[in-house]
Amino acid sequence: MKKALILLIMAQALTVSAKDCAHCVTTPTWLSIFNPFSLPAVPAPEPLIEIRTPTLARDSGASYCRRNTEVVDTIVFHHTQTPSTSTVQNINTLHLDRGSAADPWLMIGYHYTINSPYAGGTVPSPVVNQGRPFNLAGSHAGTNAYKPAGAETRRLMALDGAMRCGRATGPLTEASDKFRDGLVKANYNTVAIALIGNYAKRTTENPGGWRANSPRYPSASTIEMAGKLACELQRQHPRLTTIKWHSFYNATDCPGLVKDRIPQIKAVAARFGCTFN
Repeated sequence: MKKALILLIMAQALTVSAKDCAHCVTTPTWLSIFNPFSLPAVPAPEPLIEIRTPTLARDSGASYCRRNTEVVDTIVFHHTQTPSTSTVQNINTLHLDRGSAADPWLMIGYHYTINSPYAGGTVPSPVVNQGRPFNLAGSHAGTNAYKPAGAETRRLMALDGAMRCGRATGPLTEASDKFRDGLVKANYNTVAIALIGNYAKRTTENPGGWRANSPRYPSASTIEMAGKLACELQRQHPRLTTIKWHSFYNATDCPGLVKDRIPQIKAVAARFGCTFN
């Protein structure tokens, strides 16, 4: 019965009277009914996490680089080498103070910070704050750090407008240091995520680090937050498919034992459908 009814509806819909339309093409009624383009749009997935956007002070006399965000293909993890109770505002002030009159810093060098309780601790709870805007090149991998990049990243980086630099008070011009010996400047094609805290071993240069035989790792909740943030960024920027760490670019103890947890961070991201190299 149902099959016969459907066939009857389709037959009636396909019958076009010559007097109604002698020289035109009429869309059959059944196509209008079942037209996939008439279906409601699928809503975008809910964000995995809340990314707070606090107001952070900037040095208006500093130089910066505004980038085409398509060039960004790599996340770089850091630790801030500060107490875990520090805030993004504290880190921003610290980075502003690193500048000088001759070479001021614009603002915090990281794009995102995560309040990161140590394993076994409970305070503070993990919270993500945006630092430097995503469309501005960071100041985190190292001024003279250059690394290989894929062909598409190199192509995009070579385009005019990929990286325009200058002072806030003057015009921006295309960066002249995008490449060196076929390598790409690391600050330009990366986005920085910093776990607030000190995950490196205690030394004379790092008195706030962990003591011998008492390694300090990020908590499970911190790793969960880091993986979700990485996946959320990949959802927004599909070319973002690689995860690295600061010591990959420079001889530094940053990000300490966070480096050992990169596989776990990738595994969290994979639970939400994101894959990282």
